[in-house]
Amino acid sequence: MKIRRAGDLAAPLALVALTLAFFWKLAFTNLILAGVDVFCYFYPYRAYAAQAIRQGHLPLWNPYLFMGVPFLANSQAGVLYPLNLALDCLSPARLVSWSIILHVALAGVFAYLYARSSLRLSRWAALLAGMVFAGSGFLGAQVEHVNQLNASAWLPLLLLLYDRAVRGWKGGRLEGWKGGGPAVLLGSLVVGVQFLAGHAQSSYICLVGLGVYALVSLGTEARQGFSTGHFREASEGIPRLRYAPLRMLVPAAIRCLGVLALMTVLGLGLAAVQLVPTWELSRLSV
Repeated sequence: MKIRRAGDLAAPLALVALTLAFFWKLAFTNLILAGVDVFCYFYPYRAYAAQAIRQGHLPLWNPYLFMGVPFLANSQAGVLYPLNLALDCLSPARLVSWSIILHVALAGVFAYLYARSSLRLSRWAALLAGMVFAGSGFLGAQVEHVNQLNASAWLPLLLLLYDRAVRGWKGGRLEGWKGGGPAVLLGSLVVGVQFLAGHAQSSYICLVGLGVYALVSLGTEARQGFSTGHFREASEGIPRLRYAPLRMLVPAAIRCLGVLALMTVLGLGLAAVQLVPTWELSRLSV
């Protein structure tokens, strides 16, 4: 189902409004979250990172913990995550609060777009899907674990762009690139952003989920291809079923698994600025 009408703009706005209504204490008062992780870990880390960025340098090292520890190489700090950089102008408490609100809203909007475009649901059904995902127990449990929430919120958009890429690549090479290429690049960007968000495990889980989704897509393509077989009269006059040949399955496998591989490899390449220092730190850690 194509997203063209004005009604499809109202639903995301409604999801944003619902998110603000739910988190009104974080958005419109001076109250803050005070759980262990967010209070003892994320507030200090965001304060130090934002201070360094405002002073015009990358916080490679944290001299305030133990006798000094690597900071940027610790992926959970999320130093290079674009939305953290965009919010670094706020105080640490407001930054964390608005990051939570923003990512819950994005999760709902992305789920709505996925439900409308990929699942072809009606507006009301897609709106319900967005509300359910944004308000799910999983995301709710990660509100205090800010980096996990940041990474997981992008999953519906990743699935949507994968579907767009696979569908767009069904034409010839040039036509396929015009249809599927931009979606592959945007999907790669989402993969990279997820790894920059600061929680590698959540990003890995999303990639594993995308891999399972790709296999399901391949199975769907194969089923549709084999269902195109039809009866025909053989030379001796006996009807027999002609199944789609194996060569029909090969292009489907190239599309589904090729798009998965491209999005993964390009996305990891975009996130290499974070992954390489983190890998080096892991080699030096116990």
